[in-house]
Amino acid sequence: MAAFLIVLKWQVNLRKTKYMSLVLPFYGNVEVVNLYRGDKVMGIILTLFYGFIGLVVLFLIIAYAVSAGIDNSKQVKALRSELKEIKKQLNN
Repeated sequence: MAAFLIVLKWQVNLRKTKYMSLVLPFYGNVEVVNLYRGDKVMGIILTLFYGFIGLVVLFLIIAYAVSAGIDNSKQVKALRSELKEIKKQLNN
């Protein structure tokens, strides 16, 4: 017995995704089966996962910016102290 399987996807109430498979036997009747999948749960899991990854990347960017700012402020302080010493030497 040959059969064709056609899978159709559509949205219901913009919340649930239904899958309808039409099994068409070679001799006769059409059987309609509704299959529900855990797309909503998987979507929530993926959203949480990618949100966590985004927070980690954001934290790394902020940490890099803060460390670069601290390094620059140390260099500026060192240059200011050198300039003060040069001014003192020039005044003497």
